[in-house]
Amino acid sequence: MGWPVIDNLNATLAEAVASNRQGTILRVRETGGIVSYPVRFTGMDDRYVEVRAIDPVDEAFKGVSGSQLLLDGSPVGMVLTTGDGSVNAYRHDALSHLVARFFQTSGPTQLPPSSLPVEPHDGLAIVTERTAIREEPSQWSEVVRWLSVGQSVEVTGKVAGLPWWQTREGYLRVRSTTMR
Repeated sequence: MGWPVIDNLNATLAEAVASNRQGTILRVRETGGIVSYPVRFTGMDDRYVEVRAIDPVDEAFKGVSGSQLLLDGSPVGMVLTTGDGSVNAYRHDALSHLVARFFQTSGPTQLPPSSLPVEPHDGLAIVTERTAIREEPSQWSEVVRWLSVGQSVEVTGKVAGLPWWQTREGYLRVRSTTMR
């Protein structure tokens, strides 16, 4: 509750990486004080964001695991690891999805992704951007394997109401493919 959400975080982070935008890591010291470290966005994937310290002094980044990564004052991740001026953070949307599963106590429940209806569909999907085949039709599901641009995979179905193709190995996002 009260955890702010950025709409379309994927596009926001992609733009931040492409333009090497500046962000901030907020660290709470043992004494209760807050320290702010400026960083630049350098990379991302479905679960993680990579930033680099603007001040290359690596000593400043010891003990920042668990700190918030901010972009324009809004949380976009939680710091996991640091090294050689590089910082890896778990993305805010992926973390929210992971945490929310533990707090759903009542109300309507969703069907598990593997129980969603799949419409039969035969074809060949050609990957238009590096993408993962996942165990379930969810961007937070475990990766079965990664596909590179230009690779193709046989499609056996389309998940009803969701942008996912079913393959023999798992699922891949429709937006990352073109059909042949």
